[in-house]
Amino acid sequence: ANGIKTARAVANSLKAKFFPLDDERDTGRVILDLDGRKIVLDFASYRGTNLETDLMGRDFTINAIAFEVRSHQIFDPLGGKMDLQEMKLRSCTPSSIPDDPIRILRAIRLAADFGLKITTETRASIKENANLLVDVSPERVRDELFRMLEGSKPTSCLRALEMLGA
Repeated sequence: ANGIKTARAVANSLKAKFFPLDDERDTGRVILDLDGRKIVLDFASYRGTNLETDLMGRDFTINAIAFEVRSHQIFDPLGGKMDLQEMKLRSCTPSSIPDDPIRILRAIRLAADFGLKITTETRASIKENANLLVDVSPERVRDELFRMLEGSKPTSCLRALEMLGA
């Protein structure tokens, strides 16, 4: 609970930058500059009844890994750690892409920036749901496109957009 409030408190404590990301979903971001490296920490309230439900609602398995600060345990119900080791980008659920079509652009950007291979099932879902991108707000699409163009492999991103019908 209190994702924005917690993010603001952490940012103040660390003398870092703070940005509210999503008031409706109570999500805040902290950006640290640590020896010239930018470290991004996002704080969000549960989007479900418990942690597992929350993680199931995420976009990709690599973004559905939680860390318990007190016990130092990793909670990874969807196999995100293995996907990271295998350099795979996989949707959390079959409805991940249609639930939020901006994930189409995010998948392409993440794959290019981190050298990940989008799984066959996720690629199929992207192709099947590419027409839903017209329902996403222009601002969100613009932001993802700019992140692609500013990333490490903009040409690869543009080719993938074309290949996947996005």
